[in-house]
Amino acid sequence: MGQIRVEKNVGGIEGLCVITPAVHGDARGYFMEIYSQRDMEENGIDINFVKDNQSMSVKGVLRGLHFQKNFYHANDEGGLAWSAPEIGIQWPKVEGAYQGTASAKGYSVDGVALNLSDKDQKWLGLKDTFKF
Repeated sequence: MGQIRVEKNVGGIEGLCVITPAVHGDARGYFMEIYSQRDMEENGIDINFVKDNQSMSVKGVLRGLHFQKNFYHANDEGGLAWSAPEIGIQWPKVEGAYQGTASAKGYSVDGVALNLSDKDQKWLGLKDTFKF
């Protein structure tokens, strides 16, 4: 995977590691996987902890409703339209009317146009994503 860089035995101290995660940024803010068991094991660090992510968003950004199986793999990812009425989320400060898609067009937060990734604008509503 390679989402981290590990410097071992820092300052000549046996076992002291500096772990630097890859930071993925764009106009919405940033996202980084700050811990991944797989990446740690590939770098010779054996700790029983699976994964930890961190993100920061600027005003107007709405991060998507994603789901996946175990470790991230693009083909195992899915999501829900953030604006679909059937999920019942009352987004604070979001203005605009549901247009039947996950598009950000016509939505704003405190007068700032809503900023969604292209991926988050393609998801369908709950009833179209899952067949019950």
